[in-house]
Amino acid sequence: MNENVTEQNWPIYRARVHRQMTAVVVPFIAALSRTRGDRRGESVGSGVYLELQRSRFVLTCEHELTLGYSHDYHLMHLPKADGIYFPFPWPWTAFPWPVDLGMTCIDPPLWPETDRSAVPLDLIADHYVPTEHELLFVAGHPGDMATFQDIPGDVKLKSDRVLYLAREVPLPAGYDPASHFALAYDMERAQATDGSKRKLPRPPGLSGSGIWDTGFAASGYSDEWNASRARLVGIAQRWEPVEDCVIGVKAEALRNFLLVGLRGHVANALCKGRGGNWQDGVSDEDTAYAKSTVVVLE
Repeated sequence: MNENVTEQNWPIYRARVHRQMTAVVVPFIAALSRTRGDRRGESVGSGVYLELQRSRFVLTCEHELTLGYSHDYHLMHLPKADGIYFPFPWPWTAFPWPVDLGMTCIDPPLWPETDRSAVPLDLIADHYVPTEHELLFVAGHPGDMATFQDIPGDVKLKSDRVLYLAREVPLPAGYDPASHFALAYDMERAQATDGSKRKLPRPPGLSGSGIWDTGFAASGYSDEWNASRARLVGIAQRWEPVEDCVIGVKAEALRNFLLVGLRGHVANALCKGRGGNWQDGVSDEDTAYAKSTVVVLE
């Protein structure tokens, strides 16, 4: 460890990591909501914008899709701050737990109008192998922080972000350590970087958020560290309130799924085009492949 890091100045280092990670990661976050087209909306959860094979995608959890499209709702995303929500015109490739991931393509004409960025493949880790005591960073939209403003002429769903640093904790029983890991989420003990008394909200809605390995511990807590060392190492999927932790799927399983998702995107583009049910096009072969051994994308 950097010999200059002490218990007294650790909050300064932690705040620096938090500040830099926020600047890098926020543009990648997708805010997801659902609507029936009746001028009302509900926050559903979070996602990550990705760039793969020169196309842009949204990645989230499959259970968010089930919620977003249930009871005649339509899932939407917010590609520009203070803008309007847009639907997803392309079919989804999605698999339920234990994969619990889904992805779809962003309509190409929409992307130049956004203020978002997409995570390139080289920022997605090959494997989940954080250094001991590494700081992990999560950024997303928990539903408890969403509010709906229904003022005539200014109908708006506001979904605030949570950006937090934490460390890995033991994985609760019942989860496969080959594919999942646990991240501390203690709502009472968390400390705000601005020195306020704010606490973490309940995490439902964080599902689909990216989990990033900051690389700060791996750098030896170096003064030369910067957020360019960070890599996407997982996606938040579940909350375990008794153990005060969030469960994430590891980069290995994520990359395996992305390969299946790209194959589904090509099939949709060549054979189906836009429209259709979000669950269309998932074959038994695809399902088996998504759950198979890890395939590393090149």
